[in-house]
Amino acid sequence: MKDTVSTSNGGAKYKKMNLIANMMFISIICGFVGYEQYDEFRKEQLYDALNIAFTKTKVLEYGTDNYDAINFVAKQENGVISNYTKEVDTSVVGVHKLKYEITKDDVSKEILIEVEVKDTKKPIIKFKKDTITLYVGNTYAYKNNIQSIKDEVDGDISYVDKAPEINENGYYTITSNFVKNKIGTYKVTVKAVDNNNNETVSSYNIKVIAKPKPKVQQVKNTNLSATIAKGNYSGPATVDTSSVVNAAKSLVGSKYVYAASNPKVGFDCSGLVSYVYRLFGKNLSRTARGIASEGKAVSESNMQPGDIIIWSHRKDNVPTHVAIYIGNGTMVHAANKRLGVVSMSVSYWKNGGRNKIVSVRRV
Repeated sequence: MKDTVSTSNGGAKYKKMNLIANMMFISIICGFVGYEQYDEFRKEQLYDALNIAFTKTKVLEYGTDNYDAINFVAKQENGVISNYTKEVDTSVVGVHKLKYEITKDDVSKEILIEVEVKDTKKPIIKFKKDTITLYVGNTYAYKNNIQSIKDEVDGDISYVDKAPEINENGYYTITSNFVKNKIGTYKVTVKAVDNNNNETVSSYNIKVIAKPKPKVQQVKNTNLSATIAKGNYSGPATVDTSSVVNAAKSLVGSKYVYAASNPKVGFDCSGLVSYVYRLFGKNLSRTARGIASEGKAVSESNMQPGDIIIWSHRKDNVPTHVAIYIGNGTMVHAANKRLGVVSMSVSYWKNGGRNKIVSVRRV
């Protein structure tokens, strides 16, 4: 009987210890699971709290250099920005996606935003003059009055006769109702479009006026069947005189060759003048005497760059030499074999009293 009781007591004790062990194991498991749940909850709370406040405006101008995307961040909350898209490619117009990563402790959150690259700058059109005045019958090249057409981002914009169906490189066009044979004021309209279809429209006027009847003093030339006019014409030339002056300057240093009118060979005085004006569509006489009757006669006191000076060393004033006035008391001419084509003071050529101005012509 004692043995039976002893065995019974031992079994009960074993069961009790086993129960306690099982309860401890369950407690450990529950504790571990509880911690995992708690940690997961903690991370979720921390993740939700991580945030970045961005600027309201998320637009960049096309072509902006080296823009740092951190500038879109107004502030970060409950964390630090550990990584982000460094730069925005502003050479591409459109929407760009940027990625930011904000971190705190062992939790990171990725935030995506969209920014837009826009080209809002319009081309800039600059004219040389607001109004071009012409005498009736004269033509005009519209592009001669354009100083520049540029876009701040795309640079110079080129002329096209007709607007393309697809704009790839930017362009400008010119339209006008100009009529050369009718007195009146006409508008020349220039439309410039940059690479991203921003456009600017601007215009200038061409004023067509009647030809005046100049008061001309005729000096009889007894050895010629013509007369040399000394007049007081003060109107404009029919060519771009600044271009005439530049062309004349570019030929300084050329050889003097009698009867020549070719920069590869050389020039005589009338050959130089006729060559320069031929570059701009004016076919002048090939002799000093012939050039003396070209264009309009102006007074020496009203001489302007681009005018032609008619010289003579003869008592009867027969033209013997011609030159192109370039301003500031200076002219360009094919002087002689020793000097060639030179830039020279007008007063210097007069020195000695041998040479005199008998007419000034504006073509």
